[in-house]
Amino acid sequence: MPPTQQEAEAAIRTLIEYMGDDPNREGLKSSPRRSAKALRFLTAGYGVDVEVHTLQKGGAAAVSGIEIYSLCEHHLLPFFGTRVELSQPPSRVVGLSKLARVANAFARRLQIQARTGASQCPSLARQVLQPRGIRVVLECTHMCMSMRGVQQPRAVTAT
Repeated sequence: MPPTQQEAEAAIRTLIEYMGDDPNREGLKSSPRRSAKALRFLTAGYGVDVEVHTLQKGGAAAVSGIEIYSLCEHHLLPFFGTRVELSQPPSRVVGLSKLARVANAFARRLQIQARTGASQCPSLARQVLQPRGIRVVLECTHMCMSMRGVQQPRAVTAT
């Protein structure tokens, strides 16, 4: 059974103390509640079943510029970027918005970039599109690389 909202807020209060601040000071009083809600939103992909997206008969699918936002499982820091989806003519195709929904479902989980794209390909190919071939390209900026570590804010990783 997952922790309750109150348990998540208590954990965040502990983290604020760990960072050296007072969770009871005026500017931070509501931060545990807001942060727990934000984390629930940012990881909502765990509750999404990609198979439920409506199918339509049709031709090929190609979409670029789908923005994804995820949290790196190594540091729990954000990474974000764009996704390009290309598929050879499938026997079925989803509405274009469905491709963005599938991207969000996988991105809204603790992830690494390579797995975000790799997990989407088999899922889309077998369960949804059934194309002869599919390619997902992600180009992302990682806050763990921009804000800490080597501090390279303009670095982009492609997978």
